[in-house]
Amino acid sequence: MLPQSAVSSRTTAASCLLLRPSITTAASATSTCSRLQRFPPSTTRSITVRAARAAAKVQQELQRLAERERRERDMHPGYRPASSVANAPVDVQRAVHVLRSAVKDQNLTVAMANYRALRAKNATAFLDSADLAGLIARNGERLADAAWVPGDPELKALASLFSTYRAARSRSGDRADVAEAAEDVPTLTYADVATVLLRAYARRQNTSAMDDVWSLVMEDVDAGRTSPPVAFYNAAIELYVRDGALASAETVYGALVARTDLVPDATTYAALIKARAAAGQVGGCVELTERWMATGDKPQIKVFNSLLMAFRKERNTDAMTVLLAQLDANDIMPNIITYNVLVDAYAKTGQQDKALAVVARMREDADSKDWRSHCAPDIFTNNTLIDMFVADGNLDAAVAVFDAMPGNGVNPDAVTFTTLMNGFRKQNDLPKVEEYFTRMTYEFGVAHSASPYSVLINAYGAAGDAKRVKQCYDDLLANGVTPNRLTYRSLIRAHEKLGDADGAARWYWEMRRRSITPDHGCLVSAMRSQIRFRSAEAAKLDQVEHATVAMEAVAKIYKDAHRVGRANTPVCNQFLSAKLLTAHSVADAVEAVFREEFLKRDITPDSLTLEMLLAHIKYMEDAKKDASKQDVERFRPLLNLAQAAQEMMTGKVAAVVEGSHVEKSTDPTPTPSSPSTSTRPAFGVITPTAAKHSSATPTRAASRDDILTLAQHLYVLACAKPAVSFTAAASASSPGTVAADVAALLVVYRALVMAHPVNENVVLHLASTLRRLVGWVPPTTPPQSKMPFVSLESSNARVIARQARGRRVSQQKG
Repeated sequence: MLPQSAVSSRTTAASCLLLRPSITTAASATSTCSRLQRFPPSTTRSITVRAARAAAKVQQELQRLAERERRERDMHPGYRPASSVANAPVDVQRAVHVLRSAVKDQNLTVAMANYRALRAKNATAFLDSADLAGLIARNGERLADAAWVPGDPELKALASLFSTYRAARSRSGDRADVAEAAEDVPTLTYADVATVLLRAYARRQNTSAMDDVWSLVMEDVDAGRTSPPVAFYNAAIELYVRDGALASAETVYGALVARTDLVPDATTYAALIKARAAAGQVGGCVELTERWMATGDKPQIKVFNSLLMAFRKERNTDAMTVLLAQLDANDIMPNIITYNVLVDAYAKTGQQDKALAVVARMREDADSKDWRSHCAPDIFTNNTLIDMFVADGNLDAAVAVFDAMPGNGVNPDAVTFTTLMNGFRKQNDLPKVEEYFTRMTYEFGVAHSASPYSVLINAYGAAGDAKRVKQCYDDLLANGVTPNRLTYRSLIRAHEKLGDADGAARWYWEMRRRSITPDHGCLVSAMRSQIRFRSAEAAKLDQVEHATVAMEAVAKIYKDAHRVGRANTPVCNQFLSAKLLTAHSVADAVEAVFREEFLKRDITPDSLTLEMLLAHIKYMEDAKKDASKQDVERFRPLLNLAQAAQEMMTGKVAAVVEGSHVEKSTDPTPTPSSPSTSTRPAFGVITPTAAKHSSATPTRAASRDDILTLAQHLYVLACAKPAVSFTAAASASSPGTVAADVAALLVVYRALVMAHPVNENVVLHLASTLRRLVGWVPPTTPPQSKMPFVSLESSNARVIARQARGRRVSQQKG
């Protein structure tokens, strides 16, 4: 039994509880607890069972309330420390708070809406670098999807965030590369933030924007505001290489080497080897590999894979075979990339047996060793085999590989269907192209992408269906696919095939409006279409007007190519071709384009450069012989000048070297370092010989050694009077004279020999032109000193292979 006083006191407490038997809100629980706490400890006595139960319930309710408040704090955290937003208006404080919560909850829509609201109020200063880094991280998470291409709104948002992020770091004097972030918010370093920007612009193929981001990062590095690690430089090099901006990749490597606190690692060398391989600098790739091996690091297969890719670029399968043998001898295990590079190299060089042998080795490795199961032929291997058979014109074998893929556990992807569609497109089988395009989505569930649409656009362009070309582009947009550089290249080429110069130009500038940096294929195709078809109706009436309009259109595109850093030899060749339409002579074109563009911009000519000039002289001579033809008929061949020059280079040309005798010279052959030491007469004093002289001389078939000797004699002639001979002849004679044209040809030939191997047919064509214009005939004896830098380029093997495939396809159809 309890004392009466205890009973009366606990009855009073119980009566308080009976007034509110069910505590359902935080306010009621707090009120009840406060009433209970008013009892002083000294008056507490033994209680009844009912009162004890009531007190236990109150305690449980207090615990439940505390747990509820804890969960609410976790779900909706309070503001950051008051120092960051204490002086801000209430609406700004609320926006900052909601933005931080949305970033934590991965609600990008709400976070960006509040960021835009803060920007509208010029209140982004209340955001710190950790807030902005987390927001950039959320924006960059979509880059994990390889098929996603950021649009203009996303890129503008990232650019704005990066600018605000840099301003926040500068404002706070932050020198740390990692800012403290809230819990559950991605922590990004400065280098990570910049990498997100570079990846986004690279996905959009906007090289200029990538260069801008890189410049800003280097500005912060120079100012001591950040110190990116080696991984950042590696990522930048890889992104530039993938985008084809090889000069920018070399710039990044130079910046890395300039950092005394960093040392390039294996990933750096692997990425840079890929860059130099893409530029055709195989010697530089070998040098980089040796430099990396000299560092003493553990051999890594990815560096050797990059070197294999360099050999593949050069189509040097013998060197690849030797390198693979060395890897096996040194117990460096090849991986799936090694095998795929080998298969691709053998496939592209027509060595199908070796390619299939590598595939068999892959299967053997995967079957015999469990830890090598990753070396089994994958989607890349199967796509390479399909491409090999498609390039060979054997579509039956390509389809057989495709049909066997599901049974081997490999699901076809967009590349698979793109390759097959391209094979049927080359055979002008439009129904098959459409069939595989439909099967890609409805049978195999492969998502739409830009590459299959590009093949479809090319197919419709080859069929002459401009309406369906436009409809295909509209379908691409309707299906949520972002057009890329390949899409616009196909659109430009489709309109080039259709003879629509205006349409080609329209798509080119649409691509630039979307901030997509053009590649060399887009530039050449756009310029070529203007040269051939711009104002074709005007050309029938006034060829001068046509040439002027074409030159203006080409010059505008050419200027854009320089602005984005994509002006190379093929692009300059097209500009030279356009200039030949308006120039009176080869000398004028060489003075205006070759000297101002090639030489001053350090762009080396190739064999096509010289062949275009020779083709121009030939067409002008043919036009003068038949003056009765209308101007438009004489003018029309020039519209296809580059194509005609290419055909002359790769076509079958009667290669003969005439054994006409000229006065022998005992002077030493000039060298590149002292070209003017020869006293051989310059071309200006060579007198034309009678036609009967050359016709009376016996001819013989030219061997490769004969053509090489002829090339050396031509170089001696070009060096007899260097660049001065051209300017003197051009100024001493009226434009279009034979002397000035021949001097211009020799200037271009000399620059060509010093930079590249010369096409055999170009050598023969140049000798024939000089013989025809000024009566020059090669000496009967070879030059006294050898010139190893004078080398020959064989006839285009790919053209020969393409002709062989064409014959096989014709036989199959027959």
